[in-house]
Amino acid sequence: MPGNFEVFPSVFFCDSIYAYMLYILKEKGVQKMKIGFDNDKYLKMQSEHIRERILQFDNKLYLEFGGKLFDDYHASRVLPGFQPDSKLHMLLELKDQ
Repeated sequence: MPGNFEVFPSVFFCDSIYAYMLYILKEKGVQKMKIGFDNDKYLKMQSEHIRERILQFDNKLYLEFGGKLFDDYHASRVLPGFQPDSKLHMLLELKDQ
């Protein structure tokens, strides 16, 4: 059992379920999970939309993010292809706006 189990039992539990799911898929002959999320397309579309909104409000915009801003490993498990730091990279790309 990993040392962080006492501190983060739900993370260990989720990772255990994910590992078991991958084991079952391998047993059934499924070698690789299909990538269902295009991270580059997500970054491009979100950045464009944010830029449009900034222009509508005189270069000021209040942003609210759902989920975690960085290290979003839950989203990367649920959406194969999503990078855990996607939102952070998008903001870094927009910082000069």
